Amino acid sequence: LSLPPGVFDQLTKLTWLSLSNNQLQS
Repeated sequence: LSLPPGVFDQLTKLTWLSLSNNQLQS
């Protein structure tokens, strides 16, 4: 993967936010 700097970091943050939201709802 050749992603610009910061893109992978943002994707990681979005993934963790989604996981956190799913856990809070359940």
